[in-house]
Amino acid sequence: MVGVPIAGLSASTNASFTIDYGYLTLDCPSLWNGSPNDPELLKNLGYIYSPDGLAFQSYPNATRDGPLLYTTSTGDWVPFFLDTNTNFSIYEQYNGSSYLPDQNLIFGSVRYNPYAGEGYWSSVRNCTVQNRYVEAKIGCNGLECSTKALRPSSAYSQLNPALTMLCNPTIFGHLAFDLSLSFAGATHPTRGASSATELFIEGIDPYGDFTAFQNDSGTDIIVMANLSSKVFARRLSIVLNTFMNLASAPGSFAGNLPAPSVSAWGPYGNGSINYTAVAQGDYSQVVSPFFAHNATATLLTLHEIYVCNWLWFAIYLSSTLLLIVVTLCGTILKHMCLGPDMFGYVSSMTYDSALFGLPPGGTLDGMDRARLLKDMRCRVGAVDGTRGPHVVFAAESAPYATSAVVALKRKMKYV
Repeated sequence: MVGVPIAGLSASTNASFTIDYGYLTLDCPSLWNGSPNDPELLKNLGYIYSPDGLAFQSYPNATRDGPLLYTTSTGDWVPFFLDTNTNFSIYEQYNGSSYLPDQNLIFGSVRYNPYAGEGYWSSVRNCTVQNRYVEAKIGCNGLECSTKALRPSSAYSQLNPALTMLCNPTIFGHLAFDLSLSFAGATHPTRGASSATELFIEGIDPYGDFTAFQNDSGTDIIVMANLSSKVFARRLSIVLNTFMNLASAPGSFAGNLPAPSVSAWGPYGNGSINYTAVAQGDYSQVVSPFFAHNATATLLTLHEIYVCNWLWFAIYLSSTLLLIVVTLCGTILKHMCLGPDMFGYVSSMTYDSALFGLPPGGTLDGMDRARLLKDMRCRVGAVDGTRGPHVVFAAESAPYATSAVVALKRKMKYV
């Protein structure tokens, strides 16, 4: 749920580069359900929860009910447990070429529902752990980065995938204790309550409605046995990778990382880290917030550039000039034309008009009448009327012309 921390980016620059990194993968083919006090289960517990395991060395006054650990100092019941029965000395003696078996990881979800006559009940998965190394192509738009492509890492192809961080007993011990004790319960810190980690693995919103998952006492419980092995392994690997990344370098995920220093940030040049200063945003006391490797990036600074397509520019310019010419011609012709605009069929103005000398009436429609009068020349002029001169439409020449029709005058006012 967290990515690879990257420092040295610029908000005004786009960057692309490749990195190699590894992450934990799990394979959890086997599932066991039963009482946490079952002798078969207790026999297979190891480094953490066996009778002489780390849990009871760290908490000598602890009480137990199977692997369910209760500490008198903090009052915490473990909602789920992590353990391994792998011999750590095998990994400590590894010389780079000898056989190295995959480490096993035991995950057990413990629920408590005495009101249903069930009591304690465990769903236990036995998984194997490996490291998977990949090469990732990263693209960054300012400070926001995403993975564009993935492929197996060629730089780390010779590394044994069975050698992981969890092969260190100290790291595994911290993981087993800190992860399982980080939440006593999602909403009820009582024994048997499901933790937020279990809710995530089960695919349930930790902030959602738990009514369907509560027992008769109101304690949240879920049944981890319903998940397929593939889904369980994928979600638990997300939990482990997230926890290990945040636990090993918490200061690197706080944001606003300073510009990296090659001498201080290199994998062999790191000094101590003041996490209090990192949390407060004071990097003056910080040598480096995480073990860093250099990556060569291609940087792009984007600027807006306008490019002219001369063909389209010529078409645009020609169209604009043509519109200007048409507009000017229309304006000149409008100024030269003294007569008003006349709408409709012109032939309708010839009906019963004394200025055309045509027989009155008629049964022809407008189009037929206009077709028969196609050779007649007409004009717009003015005649004197009882209320003053007014504009008329008349025949231009004999035998239809009338001497009373005169040309329009610009300064004359017509009715």
